[in-house]
Amino acid sequence: MVTIKKYKEMKKILNKSIPTLITFALIFVCCPQLFAAPPPPPGVPIDAGISVLIVAAVGYGATKMSKNKNEI
Repeated sequence: MVTIKKYKEMKKILNKSIPTLITFALIFVCCPQLFAAPPPPPGVPIDAGISVLIVAAVGYGATKMSKNKNEI
């Protein structure tokens, strides 16, 4: 059972926290744009990057094979 003293303490706590709760509720209701996630970036084409890497790897491999062939 809640005694009068506990009831008064609970009322004090509620009187302190209600304005804070109302403030946060109004911020979340009135300003949803502030908390919205930005749209994802557009898709980046990876075809050009992979093509450049393949060409570089083939060129590097050809150079290494050429050097190895000249050393023998």
